[in-house]
Amino acid sequence: MSLTSSGPLPLFLLCVVSAGYLTATLAMKMVADGSASSVAAGLLALGLAAVVLGEIALLRGAHLSVVYIGILASETLLALAYAAWIGEGVTLRQGVGAAFVLTGAVVVLQ
Repeated sequence: MSLTSSGPLPLFLLCVVSAGYLTATLAMKMVADGSASSVAAGLLALGLAAVVLGEIALLRGAHLSVVYIGILASETLLALAYAAWIGEGVTLRQGVGAAFVLTGAVVVLQ
């Protein structure tokens, strides 16, 4: 079963799950940088809740392999955008790796 064959809801859920993973990762980065606060804990809980609920809904209508690859590609785009936004930039090696991830997702999700 495809993520795109049943309308816009699976794509929306895919974005929710990817944003949840990214939110949880950012909260963990806050803690790693020495900012262990209730804000970080709240972001972590919110991100992981979005991941769990979104993935359960996605897995009801699509195969695990398709869901996983879709999440990986979507999260890759979000993480690259966030890295650029905070000024970390992306090296050529990282960019090529991201391109491979996204190309693979296009091949699998077609």
